[in-house]
Amino acid sequence: MQSLQPRRPMSALERREFLLHEKEDKIRSKESRKAHESEMVMKEKEAELRKQQHKRNLKKIQAENAMKRMESAREQRADHVMNKLNMDANRLAAFKEMQLQQRIAIAAIQKQAR
Repeated sequence: MQSLQPRRPMSALERREFLLHEKEDKIRSKESRKAHESEMVMKEKEAELRKQQHKRNLKKIQAENAMKRMESAREQRADHVMNKLNMDANRLAAFKEMQLQQRIAIAAIQKQAR
């Protein structure tokens, strides 16, 4: 704790040293601030680069997902068309079988009628 007694005036040499120390402190403070600012700028640039890389990766993933969805939709349409064709083929086969049975029945009736 400092005493409350008045200080003696500084000599010219003491004053000169005091001012020199203050000037050195200001220079160090400026250098420190510049170093901190440049470090912050570097960190901001790195963060921006990471952000851009993330955006590129996200776009790439979204494009891949869109392609997968398109391929899945294409496969579903193809399956639907194949199922419809198979159902149509089955209906046609059943219709032909029915016609054949009708012809056989008609032929049998005509044979009996003769």
